[in-house]
Amino acid sequence: MLVNVARGPIVDTDALVEALGDGVIGGAALDVTDPEPLPSDHPLLRFPNCLVVPHIGSATVPARRAMAALAVANLVAYLRQEPMPAWLPGSAVQPLSDYSAPGFPSESSDS
Repeated sequence: MLVNVARGPIVDTDALVEALGDGVIGGAALDVTDPEPLPSDHPLLRFPNCLVVPHIGSATVPARRAMAALAVANLVAYLRQEPMPAWLPGSAVQPLSDYSAPGFPSESSDS
């Protein structure tokens, strides 16, 4: 049995189709796939021993509350022009253009 709740690309999808088809493994449970979502005619969706769910592994009440709290904390910090608690260098969200602080690259930096 193969279980993937991490990232779709860590599993070779073609190899998984082959292994399921040949009976090499007993089944698969996939919270993530590559590609995601799978096309409706994808071979994985035809196997009775393959469960594919729509990326809901983190869909628990505590996890969603924690995600919401962190999003709010980041938003408030950003609006206050303070370092965000969970900002990643190179992420799509950048600090305000006229503000620079430790952990925040300026727009002129290469980060």
